[in-house]
Amino acid sequence: MIRAGVDYEVSAPVITSPAEDFLTNEAELTVEGTASPTTEITLRNNGEEVATDEVGSDGEFVLPITLTEGINELQAVSVLNGTEIGESGIVTVTLDTIAPELTIDSPANGDKINRETVTVEGTVTDENLDYVEVNGQTASIEDGHYSKRILLDNGSNDIEVVAVDLAGNESSKSVSVEAKYNAPVIENLTPDEDKDLSAGESVKIEFESEPGLRTTFMIHMPLTNTTANATELPMMEMEDGYYVGYYTATSNVVADGAVIEVKAVDSFGNETRKKADGKLFINVD
Repeated sequence: MIRAGVDYEVSAPVITSPAEDFLTNEAELTVEGTASPTTEITLRNNGEEVATDEVGSDGEFVLPITLTEGINELQAVSVLNGTEIGESGIVTVTLDTIAPELTIDSPANGDKINRETVTVEGTVTDENLDYVEVNGQTASIEDGHYSKRILLDNGSNDIEVVAVDLAGNESSKSVSVEAKYNAPVIENLTPDEDKDLSAGESVKIEFESEPGLRTTFMIHMPLTNTTANATELPMMEMEDGYYVGYYTATSNVVADGAVIEVKAVDSFGNETRKKADGKLFINVD
């Protein structure tokens, strides 16, 4: 009787997948590689045996394993008749299931902004950080802080910050701000004609604009009379967008053509000033 034998050259196992320094956020992983046919392959993770299988005649092995959080050092070992006959190089795989820590420090939710742009700033922490985006635009990152200047629309603006790490974990934060960068418009300011005032007489100052403004008026005395300062005096909103104030002449003020100026400030800090066409002639013979 003639017996035939098949000899295989014994070679060290090789892990072909995953690649070195592979980073993932999925704990379940399939390890693939090659080894001497008909041998047994043992897979170690951080020095501990985690999977075993027979190598087929094609010299390939496929082993499903569960990773542990953090660094996983994978090594395949060939075993024949209970004896280790070869080791692969170590392949390092990192399991990262923790999303980046993210804050938005500025602007705050509900802020009122009177500019066309705002710089969004905050902190981001992640060992494997990839990028931070603000409303889809890449932010600059330095020493754990990010920043990005964005354009605002008049009205409500939603700001979303997204941080993504190299493993695919994602965190997001959002705030909403109100923007208004057009100053109030002052219309129908009176008096629009010069007024003569004696002590005790009053003049009505009025104008129209948008509702909800903080409004004042000032009386600028001519340069020939510097005894009075331009003190801001209050105006009242009598109805939506209609503002009224009164100035009463006193006996100690003489002005040959005082100028009336009104000021309107909205809740965003936008300010408009306007001088009335009509001047005041106070205690002038």
